Amino acid sequence: MSSDSEHLEPNTNPLIPTAKAMAVPWILVLLLAIGLYIAKPDYLSALWNDDMGLKMVTRSLGAGGSVACICFVGYWLIFRSAKRYGWSAKSRLALIGVSIIWCLFGIAPTIFVLVIGPAAIQIQRNLLK
Repeated sequence: MSSDSEHLEPNTNPLIPTAKAMAVPWILVLLLAIGLYIAKPDYLSALWNDDMGLKMVTRSLGAGGSVACICFVGYWLIFRSAKRYGWSAKSRLALIGVSIIWCLFGIAPTIFVLVIGPAAIQIQRNLLK
């Protein structure tokens, strides 16, 4: 049995919780990028000054955008279902699954490029000398 507190309000737009669920990890990635740029501006600037860095950034953002579209639809369907029928164990499990997919395939590559990318560029530069 589900209680009234587990239902979304009748006038709640399912896109609002969807946008919130997807925005929080990107805000954390943005804060990480700002922190890295403040700490080591030369280190992080290698991502947009080097051809390999630009490839890494564009592919990371492309993968993140593709996964974002897929997960946005998944979140929207889950919240729409919860609005109609209430939160069930299946809808909660689906929400956790979509969140894991979003973090694993959408956010993790971007964090990897931010943290490891400049080091890989420096290693490549030193090996080619």
